[in-house]
Amino acid sequence: MNIRRSLLAFGALGLAKTWNEEDHPRDADGKFSSGGGGGSEGEDEDEEYGPGEGYDPEDQERHDRAMADLAKHAAKLEDSINRAATVFHDPSATAEQIIAAGKEVQKHHKSGAKAYDAAYEVRSLYGDAYPEDPGLGNAEDLIGGIEAYREAHDATRAALKTLRTETSSRVSSVVRTGRSSHDDAITQLERDLETISGSFAARRAAMRSTSV
Repeated sequence: MNIRRSLLAFGALGLAKTWNEEDHPRDADGKFSSGGGGGSEGEDEDEEYGPGEGYDPEDQERHDRAMADLAKHAAKLEDSINRAATVFHDPSATAEQIIAAGKEVQKHHKSGAKAYDAAYEVRSLYGDAYPEDPGLGNAEDLIGGIEAYREAHDATRAALKTLRTETSSRVSSVVRTGRSSHDDAITQLERDLETISGSFAARRAAMRSTSV
């Protein structure tokens, strides 16, 4: 087990033991004497590890699993951005299609960020650097634009609903007025036809009476 990393992990969790000078006698030169320990030569030598390596087994498993998830979601994020770009630049794309494409990007970005945080959580216990960003940061502006578009679309729909609600009574009145005018015109046309028909009938009767 890596001694340095284990102590760092314990220290980060607040579990490191308090140093007791009496338990570590020194010689005349101020160096630690051999009496303070019974280990064999080289036992305490610290093996060098890179970031993300040499952790306790449980922590190492958590870290490696998080890094695998990070790589997976970073690849899916890249693919979803490419697909979304095609939709975003399509003049015939509807708002619903744009929002749906954006949601895919947001989903994989969120999952990738969660995996990144999980990996860093383990690394921080051992004083290691952040994991390398696979592109999550570069997508932040895009994510913000997608969210802004969705919010604007929702606001537009809500505003249109308000406009229709506030003018619904006026629309009904206009429709009723229009229908009434239309009905009046039809009634007048029917009357005119009846008058003309009556006139024709009278003329035919007169013609018949004079021909007898």
